[in-house]
Order: sequence, then structure tokens, then C-alpha cells
Amino acid sequence: MSERICSVPACPEPVKSRGWCSTHYRRWQRTGDVGNAETGPRVRKPCAVKGCDSLSRANGFCTMHLKRWKKTGDPGPAETIRIRRICTVPRCERPAVGGGHCLMHYKRARRSGDAEGLTLERRFFDHIAGEDDRGCWLWDKPHPDSGYGQFAGGTAHRWSYEFFRTDIPDGLDIDHLCRNRACVNPWHFDPVPTAVNVLRGEGPSAINARKTHCIRGHAFTVANTYVPPKRPRSRGCRACRRLQAAKRRKNNSSTRSDYFE
Repeated sequence: MSERICSVPACPEPVKSRGWCSTHYRRWQRTGDVGNAETGPRVRKPCAVKGCDSLSRANGFCTMHLKRWKKTGDPGPAETIRIRRICTVPRCERPAVGGGHCLMHYKRARRSGDAEGLTLERRFFDHIAGEDDRGCWLWDKPHPDSGYGQFAGGTAHRWSYEFFRTDIPDGLDIDHLCRNRACVNPWHFDPVPTAVNVLRGEGPSAINARKTHCIRGHAFTVANTYVPPKRPRSRGCRACRRLQAAKRRKNNSSTRSDYFE
């Protein structure tokens, strides 16, 4: 059985449906006219919008103007440029994606109802677990290693002092007069140099600095205190050094006498 040929004159392609080949059949579905075999591919005209160099897709418009026409009923001018808005939250310069907010503030508004979120003041007071009998404002989750409170505003006790009282001068540390590192009461703090803060603490340096007698009971007077030249921040007992020197001389003399015997 011979293969059927498209009924359009001069078209050698095999029949697909209704006596036409696939090309003429699709043309008939699209336009209602099969045309002829010499009809070439469809030539796309320029967009009907004046000044637009893009080729038309449908209804005489290019893709961009076609979408705009379907959405608003007006294709608009060719030079129309979409201006992206900025997030309406103060000090946020990210582009807006919905509701006048950037993506981060939009999600926050959907989640909590407040695009700007919690202020530092509210975050600070939300972390205060209560007040003890000494008047300390106890931080609910102090750092497991340092013992100090931390939150979005930084170290809690430094932020508290600057918020309630005044700025901390450069080079000064905050000393907890209550000796409670989890306390964030600004009236329990004293800005002091680092050396003073260390000596006021409970570390080994502070404990040794507060000693008035050595381990053998000799007083650390001016005449009895020895300061090593290479370690000017440490001290020793001159009486103990004399006892150690006498003990070494005695051991050395006994060793020499045993050797010559």
C-alpha cells in the first residue's frame, strides 16, 4: 500500500490528519487556513509599541508588553522601567518584595506581626530573670564559660551601663562591685583600668596581691620584699631567699666533705 501524500499542491510530505501533513495541519489549527506548499515560516513582526525593537509574540506585542497589556490593559511605552521600591523599615536599604518590606522583614511581619522586630531595650529586659536580695539584676542565660550575659546588643553589663548611665571611656573595663558576673544592674558597676579590675577580682593574681605574709609567715615589708628584675610585677620574700641560700650552702659543703673522705 502506497503512502498517502499531503493534499496541498506541491507538498511531498506524508499525511498526518485530514489529508494534510503535520506542517499544514498545525497551520490549519492555528489560522484556519492551510496555505500552500510555498508558504515559508511565519515572519514575526516588530512589537506594535512605538520604540520597542523586540519581535511580536501575540496580538502585535512582544512578551513584555503582552504581559503588561494582559495585566493592566495598557502595554505602556517602550521605555517604561520598573522601579523597585526600598524596604520601609527605618535604616533598611534592601529592596522590597512584599508589603513594602524586604524579604527578612516580610517574613518577620508574617511570623510575629511586627516587621521591625524587638528593640534592644525589650530584648534586654526580656532576659532579666529577676532581682536577688542584694539588688542584682540576674541574667537568665549567662555564658557558660565567662559567666557574663550576652545578647543582640553585645555584652549585657556593658550595654546596661551605657544605656542607663553614660558611655564607657576607652581603655576601661567594667568591674562588678557585687562580684556577681551574671548581674546587669548598672549601679553595681565601676569603670576601671584592666589592672585595677584584675586586682579587685578573685583570680590568682588578685589573691597573691592581697597577701601580707609569705607561706613561712614573714611580712611583706619594703625591706623584706624582693622584686625580680625580669618580672617586675611579681615579688618574693628576702628572708625565705636567705634561708634557701643557707640550705644550699650547707648541702654543698656536706657533699664536698663526703667526696674528699
